[in-house]
Amino acid sequence: MTAGVADGEAYLSKFGAALRRLRMADASGIVADVRGHIAEAAADGRSLEQALTALGSPEALARAYAVELAHARLTNNGWSFLTFARLASLLAGASLMSLLVVPSLTILAFTFLVTGGLSFVFALIELLIVDLPFIQNDHLSPLQALGASVPIFAAGCVFLWVLWLYLRYLAVSMRREFSVLRVSPAN
Repeated sequence: MTAGVADGEAYLSKFGAALRRLRMADASGIVADVRGHIAEAAADGRSLEQALTALGSPEALARAYAVELAHARLTNNGWSFLTFARLASLLAGASLMSLLVVPSLTILAFTFLVTGGLSFVFALIELLIVDLPFIQNDHLSPLQALGASVPIFAAGCVFLWVLWLYLRYLAVSMRREFSVLRVSPAN
């Protein structure tokens, strides 16, 4: 192997490593593309050293490829100010609504579940085992307290179910909007 070919391969390996550090998806394809540019330069009569000098450092070339591909991806996805505004308003609206709905439903569900569950347990203890002096049932018999705790617990379950439905609706609608905008939520 001649020194020129070794220099070219060293340049391409550094370039490939820089692309992988930038987490470029098709690093090997990009390296093959640059190898083709170097071959074209050699076919035009330029030396390998001139071709590599024209390309610049491998790290700078890798960054330029990353920026160019990111720009092309945004341009090809039809990003515009209106698309960005639509996405921003969707996220802001969902965030504001969720800021009110999610904590309210969570607090209601937790409160009703705990209250209904504990009152059921304490009423059952009073009914079956012993009278608990520190439990105030507001002149309800243990049987009445037991009966009242079931709908309270059921209301907690309903609030929890509504919270689950809301979060599911939010996830489905966001996924649909992101797909309409051709945006991946992971990006």
